Amino acid sequence: MRRPLVAAGLLVVPAAVLTASVAAHPEPAPTPPTGPATAERAPRPGDLVRGAAFGASMPDVVGYDPAADVLVAQPQARTELAGLDAHTGAQRWRRPLDAGGALGTVLWAQSDLSGGSVLVNTFHRDTKAGELTALSTRTGEVRWRMPLTTRTTAMAAGPAVLVAEPAQQASPMRWATAPDKADKPETPKPRAGRPDRMVFGPQAAPPRAQPGRARLGAGDDGAEAAARTTPTPGTINALAAGDGGRLWSAELPDGCDLRAAAGDGRTVAVRLACADGDRLELREARGGKLRAAAELDPEADDGGLGLLVRDGATLVRGTRTFSVFGPGGKRLVERSGDGCAEFCDLAVEGGVAVVAQSGGASDHTDGALEAFALSDGKQRWRAERTVRVLVREGGRLYAVGPAPAPVPFMAVSGVAEDGPSASYATALPATATAQPGSALLVRDGGELAWYRIRPVPRPAGYLGGAAQRPDPCKVLPPAELRDRFAGKPVTAQRDGDATCTLSSPKTTLRVDVLWAGTDEAQAIQRYRMMGNADAKRFGTVVVAVTPQKSSSMRP
Repeated sequence: MRRPLVAAGLLVVPAAVLTASVAAHPEPAPTPPTGPATAERAPRPGDLVRGAAFGASMPDVVGYDPAADVLVAQPQARTELAGLDAHTGAQRWRRPLDAGGALGTVLWAQSDLSGGSVLVNTFHRDTKAGELTALSTRTGEVRWRMPLTTRTTAMAAGPAVLVAEPAQQASPMRWATAPDKADKPETPKPRAGRPDRMVFGPQAAPPRAQPGRARLGAGDDGAEAAARTTPTPGTINALAAGDGGRLWSAELPDGCDLRAAAGDGRTVAVRLACADGDRLELREARGGKLRAAAELDPEADDGGLGLLVRDGATLVRGTRTFSVFGPGGKRLVERSGDGCAEFCDLAVEGGVAVVAQSGGASDHTDGALEAFALSDGKQRWRAERTVRVLVREGGRLYAVGPAPAPVPFMAVSGVAEDGPSASYATALPATATAQPGSALLVRDGGELAWYRIRPVPRPAGYLGGAAQRPDPCKVLPPAELRDRFAGKPVTAQRDGDATCTLSSPKTTLRVDVLWAGTDEAQAIQRYRMMGNADAKRFGTVVVAVTPQKSSSMRP
């Protein structure tokens, strides 16, 4: 069985064709190249093949560690953490977060657990002290810890963690109550140089890990937890999640706080809240070299947390705005009045940055898939479709999201530098949700299940493979019409590509095409899967026939 891969924080499982007896067992593998599509690698739609599935006793999945083959999850109350076998769901370890006078919360945006640690911010009620704790994803034991003052901010950034300590007591953001006098740090010495100057001296750095230990990848669990010291005031430090070793340190501009962070192992994006406005810094993940800096509108953000880094590119998300920066730090797009209402994703494919916008929770029609040239930021193409995640499997990029209404299944489109393929309606219900950071770990009812994407070589057509989109006003055969309308004349009003209203003086029906294909066996399977009392199958077309209240009905 071929091994799965982890790319840009998204998990894909390129195993052989899976049956009930051959389960997907996620393990790490190298990331394939992501060059531009060729004639041989033209975009094809994909089908989702179900692999290992198990009951989800803890519904909130924090993230996945591919090396340990462990999912880290929480209950809805978020009072504890557990490590689950990613193949069977069996509990490997369990750790309370609210016990002994201490309350722990998982750092935000930790879907990438490839560093081998899950990071917890702990507050001790009796001493009023804070602590950053790294728990092993394999065992749940403490790997390293760092004391936090009330002015320290810690945020996950992919396989790293950023820890910042403002230089001044007064700052534009207050994440905790003011420190006690005994807790107050010494006044830092004046610093020379530019705000973005890198600081590698011992005064600015926490103790180093052992040589070769400070890395983004997973580290070995030590017999005793390593102790790290709080960063020097006025600095921002990137630490390896695996062992807490310092990757780099930089000065934090006066009057600024760390507001948000994101990373993918290549690029770290840092959003700073400063007295004169918000700033974005894009840095090299391992060495901290500043690639680019930009001013941001503090009013046009997503609660300060709207950062996403994929394939080295960065997306800054607002409530209805977004900006895209290329891998080199160049601002490609600045969009107002249009953005990610619910889900958002980003990928680099050849010479373009692909942005997926899902649309709103109640209105998926405003979703879009767009590509912008890395060279000049110009829009290369746009497709009106709802996309929840972008997944790379077998070197191909795919867009996964609900099929156009009223089709009740998830759809998969191939995505290339020059555009997407037609959608293919999979057997996965449209209501299923992909867990954050693990695109093919899907919650379907009370289960978690792994899926892989298999290319579907078929001509472009309607969802399911039909040669052309069936007319919803003509899918009911004459015998069905006579039975439904008692032989009365029927008028038809087409309400969209897949919906039609049929009416007579006393009867009104809405007909929705739910699925259409060329294979009757697949049509029978889809019909049985829907379990909808209104669903009817006519050959290779499955429709929903729903009675409506007719305004023209006579007494």
